[in-house]
Amino acid sequence: LPRQEQCSNLLVTTTVSASTIAYASFRMEANYMIAGESAGVAAALALKTNRPVHQIDIAALQRELRDRKQILSSPKSRD
Repeated sequence: LPRQEQCSNLLVTTTVSASTIAYASFRMEANYMIAGESAGVAAALALKTNRPVHQIDIAALQRELRDRKQILSSPKSRD
């Protein structure tokens, strides 16, 4: 998301803020699809709750993405 005071309700999935190395990793097709799905779910949640995308409930977004089998963090290592 751009800063809310600069632009509201704009979701951009292909121009991420990242280092050159991280961006090179992100540029894989599967990552673009995951980012697109996440943006779509966020947009739907904003519409459903009648809120700007900057004000959606992040926990609700994360629950919905996990329900869709998205992995949002790396698995914890077992000792």
